[in-house]
Amino acid sequence: MRKDLVQPGLEFLASVVVTIVLAMLPITRVLYVSLSLAAAALFLHITWRVTGALRYKIRKRQICCSAAALTLTALLTWGWFSRFAATQTPPPAITVSGNNNVVTGPVSGGQVVGTINNFYSASAPLQGSSPIFSEDTNAHPIFSIGCMNIAPIKGLLDRINRGEPSPFLSFSREGTQTPVISPYVKDGLLTADVSLFAPGQVYEAFSLRGGKFHLLAPNWDVNASERAIEVVNESGVPIFQLIRSSTKHLHIDGLFRTKNAVLFLGRGGLIIQPILGDAANRYVPPTDFLPKMFRYPSWQHPGEMIEPQPARPACPPDSQGIMAISDGVSLPIRE
Repeated sequence: MRKDLVQPGLEFLASVVVTIVLAMLPITRVLYVSLSLAAAALFLHITWRVTGALRYKIRKRQICCSAAALTLTALLTWGWFSRFAATQTPPPAITVSGNNNVVTGPVSGGQVVGTINNFYSASAPLQGSSPIFSEDTNAHPIFSIGCMNIAPIKGLLDRINRGEPSPFLSFSREGTQTPVISPYVKDGLLTADVSLFAPGQVYEAFSLRGGKFHLLAPNWDVNASERAIEVVNESGVPIFQLIRSSTKHLHIDGLFRTKNAVLFLGRGGLIIQPILGDAANRYVPPTDFLPKMFRYPSWQHPGEMIEPQPARPACPPDSQGIMAISDGVSLPIRE
């Protein structure tokens, strides 16, 4: 090994290290310029030493150093524009839509995750000829009461699809029917008219008609969002909940009462549990009757749901079936 080439070789390794720093590390413009000058000085010094060791004449050494300087200047200039100048011009705007979220500008990792999560949204645009996944608006209506899944058929189904509030659950007293749950389809959505009565009273303490609620009980409260509505009694215990799981699926939980009668719905079972007579008028639901979905008072927390949502009562394994019902259910009440 020629000893006169050892020091230029070490200097060459130093220039390689500087070049790697320039290429890989996230550095500022000032640091880039400083390192570029250091790299240029080292490289030119190495070129001068090597050409001297090879016994080039002075003119030939100057030509080699000039060529090296031009090459290095071109590479460093290209590096400058690729690292800094390109970032001054923002990339084309990218629009991501789905679940009513619109994002413009450079897409971050979080936005990519959001796009993946919104893949099945009916509003997410898809390119090409692939169909957009969406719910069948002509699907069969289903309403779940507690753990019971009910599919209306025949006359009941016809009335529901025509948009007629069709009593599914009623109280019958001396030949008079008092509907408390009446499902129907409105504007393509399965909804229901609902009546709740105060203990021992015959007036409607709460009513839901056409998606609008009316609260008369002075000590009750109600909170709602686009997909759910909840009523709590004077003790803050939820006594009624309606959740729209999809356009044609309603989930109803609660207790429904009139004078001398209480019906329990949505207590984790597959039957309608009644209490009749004075015991019904005296009944007070326990604090854990239903898991509370919203925050109260509603005037302070309008539409604000509890996050995370509490666990609901578990349904038995045999609750996955669907019962076909062609007419409503009426519970006779005696004074």
